[in-house]
Amino acid sequence: MINWPRRDKIISRAFAKAAVGGVDDAITLLRRAALASDPQGERAEAMGFILFQHSRFEESAAAFRQSLVAQPTHMTRHYYLAYALARASKWDAAMQDLDQAASLSPDDICPLCARCLLLTEKGEIPAARDCYDKAARLAADKPSAQSAYGSGLLQQCAQSLGS
Repeated sequence: MINWPRRDKIISRAFAKAAVGGVDDAITLLRRAALASDPQGERAEAMGFILFQHSRFEESAAAFRQSLVAQPTHMTRHYYLAYALARASKWDAAMQDLDQAASLSPDDICPLCARCLLLTEKGEIPAARDCYDKAARLAADKPSAQSAYGSGLLQQCAQSLGS
């Protein structure tokens, strides 16, 4: 779960509304709040998560793009934007954002592993294997590159490739 700033009660209210089925109310609340003030892009990012959780992937991608206006070098936002784009079948754009995320945090295996999984989903198995090998080498060379989530992605990629 994302740790939102406690000071932003609007985000908390929006997630609460969405949890009980009020997705459109949550999005309306966040859009209004983001128009009023969202200097760090946190409300737009929250919108992206809520929309993604409800399979509204193109809207989710637009919200993550909006959040990147405030912080264009925010690795995690590029990463989640890529996932939203992939779910909307916008593969090339998804790969570009995963590449951007990887360049912003070269010691983090998560963007690289996600790229491997997307290549697998697209059926580009040789490229996925190369990507997996690179991620596995990074994980071995730099143990700090492995987060629990990244390790899980690496395992998932290995399973999808039959490695």
